[in-house]
Amino acid sequence: MKDDTSKILKKLISSFLNGQINTSKFCSNFETLYNENDIDDAITPQENELFDNIFNTVTWYSPFPEEREKIANYIGEHEVFNAVKNLAKALEIETK
Repeated sequence: MKDDTSKILKKLISSFLNGQINTSKFCSNFETLYNENDIDDAITPQENELFDNIFNTVTWYSPFPEEREKIANYIGEHEVFNAVKNLAKALEIETK
């Protein structure tokens, strides 16, 4: 199970960075996968910390510029992409 959860999360990250899914879909899928699985026991401590950081990033994503203007903590596509790109580098996830 440990390898499966890690592989699914890494595949999701790779798909996002390779442009196969958009930011909204990535954030929604990551948040759902993170919330619906007991991933603390399914991944390494390093992965847990990094995935936790991404979870905290995606929960602040808003596709609406007007919302981001009104609510200071909301972030856009660029911020999500950069955070995920840094995660991929830290976990050595291959992207195109």
